[in-house]
Amino acid sequence: MTEDFGSDIVEDAKIAGAKFGGGLRTLPTKKEEEIYGNLNKKVIGYDTGVADFSQNVISDPISQSKESYIFTGALINKQKPKRIYGDGHSLGGGLALMNGVMYNFDGVRVFSAPNTFDLLPDDVKAKYHAEKYDGKFINYVHRSDMIGNSNLFAERIGTQIYGKDVENHSVLDFLNPILGHGMDTFDFKGDNVHIKMDTEEIGRIARQLKNSCHFVDGAIKSYQAYMDDTKAAAKRIERKYAEKIRTGHYKHIKPSDIEDYMEELSVSKKYEFYDSTSFDNVMRDLHRIQKNIESFADKLMHAAEKMESRDKDLGELYKILNHLRIN
Repeated sequence: MTEDFGSDIVEDAKIAGAKFGGGLRTLPTKKEEEIYGNLNKKVIGYDTGVADFSQNVISDPISQSKESYIFTGALINKQKPKRIYGDGHSLGGGLALMNGVMYNFDGVRVFSAPNTFDLLPDDVKAKYHAEKYDGKFINYVHRSDMIGNSNLFAERIGTQIYGKDVENHSVLDFLNPILGHGMDTFDFKGDNVHIKMDTEEIGRIARQLKNSCHFVDGAIKSYQAYMDDTKAAAKRIERKYAEKIRTGHYKHIKPSDIEDYMEELSVSKKYEFYDSTSFDNVMRDLHRIQKNIESFADKLMHAAEKMESRDKDLGELYKILNHLRIN
């Protein structure tokens, strides 16, 4: 099977612009299902250069997302496998993630795949739950690859894991936004991918978590200020009307009656116009969240320091062993 030339050349652009439409948000036509769902056909489409470009881009365009969706569904319906797994690189990886969601794959492992979340139908996106796919669908990427790194302003499908990145050897390498995109940029050990733990990134995340505690501090202070302001406002109102009664000529009401009325109106009879129990529970929860975040950030920082120390030790050991082997 070969992809239509017209579809292939514009599919990456369609993924980049999927926020504005396309993908599986429009159902395949009956004709498309007949063509791309026919498993007996050995060749679908012909690469005839300009003629093929004209036919598939201008007159009869079909996206590879639809092609792969129809073909995958037909294959599953025919073979009825007990387990379904997907893999792929780049565009193929993005389509594997998309089909993994559509057909509920048991696992997906892809490399440098673009985010194809916006190719999914709107009803599927509305019911998408990240926890179902995190850890089950994995996209191995490099930080030096813009294609695999960009979320394209949409939720990510599955989990991103960063592989040991390629090194910049020149200015051109530094300026290349997809330097780490190719399959040859991944370090394989048998069937396993060499994952590089970025201790600097871990430290940055830990610091961000610490800084996020300022939000909790702000929320606690706002709650406390609201409680204090409520009591103060109630007392101001009470004093205002008590003063009016004292300076006026009222036969059936006394200043002390205002105080009694304010106490009756308040929830706790102590000028609190809110549920103090609920407020106390919220305050406790906020303090607990703050403590947990700070504790996790400290553990993360400690783990990063240990990994960095271990990497240095292994580096020294490698130098010693390499020196012994040479001699």
